Amino acid sequence: HAKVLSSIQKSLDIGYSPVKVNCVLMKGLNDDEILDFVNLTRDRNIDLRFIEYMPFDGNKWNDKKMMPFQDILGVIREEHPHFRKIEDAPNDTSKGYRVPGFKGQVGFITSMSNNFCGT
Repeated sequence: HAKVLSSIQKSLDIGYSPVKVNCVLMKGLNDDEILDFVNLTRDRNIDLRFIEYMPFDGNKWNDKKMMPFQDILGVIREEHPHFRKIEDAPNDTSKGYRVPGFKGQVGFITSMSNNFCGT
């Protein structure tokens, strides 16, 4: 944990801006850390992206670990009620959001609940 945070800070210190951090959320594993991840964007130019877990278990469909976009959004808005949508670039695969006053942003890659593929 400390090594990861240190590496993120070193990347910012040498000029990467923003630093992109991807996080696959899984119910019962790391969903209790959603706000910790969001709060990393308070004072750092981090582009945090939550990726919905794709619930494939071998050849069986297992959605018990999947946490949909709307549920994640709900958790964040309990702590940050003004968490708002920001404008996305035309080909972005994530939906961008920001807590007002925070340096970084939070994105959602909704590959399961609201996919972005148009085929």
